Amino acid sequence: MGVTFDEIRESLKQSYELTDDEHLLMRFLFTIPETNRQQGIAITEVELTDGKRYLHLNTPVASLSSIDPVLCLKINTMQPIGHLAATDIEGEPYIIMCENLPYTTLSLDELKYVVEHLARTADRLEESLMQGEDLY
Repeated sequence: MGVTFDEIRESLKQSYELTDDEHLLMRFLFTIPETNRQQGIAITEVELTDGKRYLHLNTPVASLSSIDPVLCLKINTMQPIGHLAATDIEGEPYIIMCENLPYTTLSLDELKYVVEHLARTADRLEESLMQGEDLY
């Protein structure tokens, strides 16, 4: 058995200031040390119909209107960790980078690695698509 959501929460609180801290939802800002840019990360727990639980991580990349969806699919084929998806944020269509991690094998070290990878990758895409702006 991997870690629990509460263990994840306690670990994240040691490294980040949580901007949202609810029952099965946490949000925080990841700062890229080399550039001082920030990337918002949301973590939730999802449960499948068969009872298997996953940790869902996501971070905004750009407004859907600023990127070709076909390009998103091409980028997905090159990503070993994380994939791009579309969602609505406050009623607006956005591209997010996300990853689902099964609790059964999840370690805090793996979570730390995935958070950093998602934040850095999403920020590079955002910086490229948004002409250097740091919106998310």
